[in-house]
Amino acid sequence: MKKFILITVLLFFVDVVVAQVLIGAPEVKSKNKSQNKQKATELKLNAIAETGTRVYVLSNWSNSSRTLTENTGLYGDPLGERANETAAQVWSFGLGIQNDLTKHFFWDAGISYVKNGENYSFQLGDSSFMYQTRYQYIAMPLRLNYQIQKNRFHFYIGIGLMPQMYLTSKRTVDWTKGNQSNAFEEVISEKTAPVVLSGLLNLGVLVDLKKGFSLVISPEMRVQFNSSYDQYQSYVHKNQSMGISFGLTKKIQ
Repeated sequence: MKKFILITVLLFFVDVVVAQVLIGAPEVKSKNKSQNKQKATELKLNAIAETGTRVYVLSNWSNSSRTLTENTGLYGDPLGERANETAAQVWSFGLGIQNDLTKHFFWDAGISYVKNGENYSFQLGDSSFMYQTRYQYIAMPLRLNYQIQKNRFHFYIGIGLMPQMYLTSKRTVDWTKGNQSNAFEEVISEKTAPVVLSGLLNLGVLVDLKKGFSLVISPEMRVQFNSSYDQYQSYVHKNQSMGISFGLTKKIQ
């Protein structure tokens, strides 16, 4: 009788232990799922917290050159001395906004005052002739950038497009002959296109400072897709610029 009671108690104890294990297993699994979900939410929130919106102001120095070819239509003329034009060093300025899409991608858009140009110089004996031609535009750059961050440093690469609305152009002429010299400005004879479109490629680094400010340094290449002159002019003129932009950004949210 005692053996029977002992066996019964042991079986009851084993049954309870097994039931507890079976009941407890889903709870552990559910708890692990809950913890994983919480970690994923925290990572997502951290990624959102690292994004933001910034405003920027930039200056750009560029070595501005051009391709110049004869118009293949009825209006084409030989390049003549214009084939000997050289690159010009010009300054441009802009401001705009940057907005993070994700931790690694951000876009920026703005409005800029952009200047292109070319130079020409000829000298023979005591006579010289030179001119500087400048084209001025209001531009609206739009770029998509990929960035990686190392502590205070954000390294990025971007591509984009820049529509440019023509403002004005001028040519500054300077000549000397012996003891005589003269300098004057003239309007270029070619009729310009009202709008041109350029492609942008840039590398850059943002250095975080204090109070939401960052320093920006960004080498940039611009390539113009359509001619600076309208279709009835003698030449097809397309700007190409290599330069560097630098300025400040301020985080606003």
